[in-house]
Amino acid sequence: MESRREGRINVTFNVFMLMLYVHAVILSPLTFEMHFLRRFEITLHRNS
Repeated sequence: MESRREGRINVTFNVFMLMLYVHAVILSPLTFEMHFLRRFEITLHRNS
């Protein structure tokens, strides 16, 4: 029973890490792009 419980914890941990990885890969470029575009718009408005 103990080993089975540890295996289940291991699986949930792996799924958690996978979700973190997917979150980082997909959302980080998006947030970076949004942030960059917002800064770019601000500089454009400031220049004009």
